Amino acid sequence: MRLHGHQNDPDARTQDSEIFVQNLEETVAATQPGTPVPNLSRIDGVDASGTIHCTVDLAGALLDLQIDPGWWSALGPERVAAGVLEALEHARTKVVVAVMALNRHGHQAQPAPGPDFAAQVAGPPIDVPHLDSPDFERTIEAKIARGFAVLEAARRLRQRLDDPQRRIVSGPRGLFRVVVVGTAVQGAEVDQDRLGPYGGNQLADDARPALQEAYDYSRLTHLRGI
Repeated sequence: MRLHGHQNDPDARTQDSEIFVQNLEETVAATQPGTPVPNLSRIDGVDASGTIHCTVDLAGALLDLQIDPGWWSALGPERVAAGVLEALEHARTKVVVAVMALNRHGHQAQPAPGPDFAAQVAGPPIDVPHLDSPDFERTIEAKIARGFAVLEAARRLRQRLDDPQRRIVSGPRGLFRVVVVGTAVQGAEVDQDRLGPYGGNQLADDARPALQEAYDYSRLTHLRGI
């Protein structure tokens, strides 16, 4: 869902939120419980200027980021990083509203599943052969080794996430950087010297993977159960 605010509205999020809530309530109320509610797989957020758009899924994971050509005059390189975080936060606020509406109308919110941390570390599952197979012991040893690898990776990741030191998550081009302390995103910054009025697409392409790594909630959620 992408909706634009009035051009004269000083905060483009105002009308966007109002129309989102109205459409959401009508759609959820008209959908039979147990039936998937349409138009909730992609939820858009916008910054106050209306030039930056973030799309997330129902789990709040970033799917897409777009920066309109008018970003330079609306924000400039000094404020564009804050605008990106603002748009993402707006999208995630709408996710919370959507989940509340689903629950209120008897629907069970089922966020899109994120990547499984153990599967990322360990790879595909290992099939255990029959007890009498000559490969049985070797397979069991391989499964145990994988288990230790997952635990060690989890320990290193937890240590990094609990580290109070400020760290930077950068995009592949180094144009966009997310400032992270522990598990909390503290802010974002851009390389102003390398940006120009027509660099919105390049900035979006650089910010997208940086934000996805910095906000990898699926790994954090999985780690809490380790």
